[in-house]
Amino acid sequence: MRTSFCFARPRGFTLLELAVTLLLLSVLTAVALPGYRAQWRASHRSEGVQALTSLQLAQESFRNRQTRYAQSLAELLMPELSPNGRFRLSVLQAAADGFTLEAEAVGDQSRDERCQRLRLVQAQGQIQLFSYGAGQTPSTGCWPQ
Repeated sequence: MRTSFCFARPRGFTLLELAVTLLLLSVLTAVALPGYRAQWRASHRSEGVQALTSLQLAQESFRNRQTRYAQSLAELLMPELSPNGRFRLSVLQAAADGFTLEAEAVGDQSRDERCQRLRLVQAQGQIQLFSYGAGQTPSTGCWPQ
């Protein structure tokens, strides 16, 4: 007499299948996340550009009322940080014929190695735009064209 037992395969995932799935997800995340963060930081550079543009307009407005440009943010009644706090703003130099403004990345934005400092220089009616990466290395592509 022969008896056969038929076991139904339980439904669900095995431990091996779950481990392989988790491994694939972690590899995909490790590859995609740095690129995503770099794009995120690049998109937030516009906040620094916008803040410097606002400072430039405030300087021109100040110059219309005075015979010089403002020496500090306090004279312009402007905050030290950009609206979302990603850039620290400063007036580096100001005279009767021009000024230099800078936006320095702070917090997570400072990890943007290519564009840590944005600088706007106005001298005798001409505006020049500069950007610097880590270690004051000049860089390109930080200002919109």
